[in-house]
Amino acid sequence: MGNMKKENETMGFKQKLKRFLRKIVPAGRTYIDKKFKDQENILKNN
Repeated sequence: MGNMKKENETMGFKQKLKRFLRKIVPAGRTYIDKKFKDQENILKNN
């Protein structure tokens, strides 16, 4: 029984994390996209 509780806590944590990220991401999406682009450019240039 103790194991199920742990499992549920983990799931709840992941869902909270997703919700948290969804709040942040719209504001940071262009920033993140830029980061990825920069990263790709660095990889191509090396």
